[in-house]
Amino acid sequence: ADYEALPGWTVPARHIRIRRALRLTVVDDGETSTILSNAETVGDALFASGIKLYLTDEVSPPLDSPVSDSLMISIKRAIPVELMLDGVVIEARANAALVADVLVELNAPLFALDYVQPPGDTAVSEGMRIEIVRVTEEVLTLSEVIPHENRVQPDAELNLDQRAVLQEGSDGRREIRSRVRYENGVEVSRDLIESVVAEAPVNRIVAYGTRVVPLGTINTPAGPRQYWRRLCMYTTSYNPISNGGNLRTSTGATLDKGVIASKPNIIAYHTRVFVPNYGNGAILDTGGGPSGTDYWVDLGYGDDDGFKSWRAYSWVYHLMPPPEKIVYRLPGWTPNSNWPGNCG
Repeated sequence: ADYEALPGWTVPARHIRIRRALRLTVVDDGETSTILSNAETVGDALFASGIKLYLTDEVSPPLDSPVSDSLMISIKRAIPVELMLDGVVIEARANAALVADVLVELNAPLFALDYVQPPGDTAVSEGMRIEIVRVTEEVLTLSEVIPHENRVQPDAELNLDQRAVLQEGSDGRREIRSRVRYENGVEVSRDLIESVVAEAPVNRIVAYGTRVVPLGTINTPAGPRQYWRRLCMYTTSYNPISNGGNLRTSTGATLDKGVIASKPNIIAYHTRVFVPNYGNGAILDTGGGPSGTDYWVDLGYGDDDGFKSWRAYSWVYHLMPPPEKIVYRLPGWTPNSNWPGNCG
């Protein structure tokens, strides 16, 4: 019976049972105190005394044990830790000494390739954050294009400046198998397993002609002449004065009318040419002006040749016979960037 409630009873009590409080010693994480309790079990005694317990605290003897006078109750407190799992931070308390045991205590198992940080054999400390890293792997197969090459080759049976596609090109395909590792859903590594050419590329092959044949006949001051190539070129002129008084050319010839300068990658030295309204000449100097275009010739004049300033596009006829050295493959034709136009 509750002693304080006795005066309120309407019927006088006929039997009164008195349970004497027992003296209990509580060692709470090394701190010793004494409590008086008439509870029947250890758990009830601690609860009645206001001693708060957490689920993972260890109590000895167990909470359902009966109390007895002078009983010593030992409490080993779980320490607060943080468990980071699948992007969520869980505040918990653990009594385990090692990180691996904390996972068991909190029912947070590792699967397959998973691992924990800090490692499982690390001693647990108050406030420690323990992270479970979920690890998965997969094998990916990716296709990669193998670009085909564009190749050219000479063909003595094909006329100069003509092209013929000998073989069309097509890209190939490479299969790449890789092992990809993910940690918490984020890719952290990719290791090559194998790379196999599933389909080899086929190179495009274009033949360019090297057979020089007359293309036609042009009337020149020296009479009708056959020509084997005709180029539309930006045309300028120069003389010893505009050349700084220098009469010598890059081939050693003296600057005079009939000496024509060009870029050797377009017209080889000693190529005989005819330019309408200028006359016959030969490529005996290097020139061609700035980099607006490669297709540029500079028409030479001597001191007494009646210099004429040229700024126009002109047909340049390559006369037979061809020189020993021929530029078989010409770059693409572009007009001079400062003087757009063409030969009409």
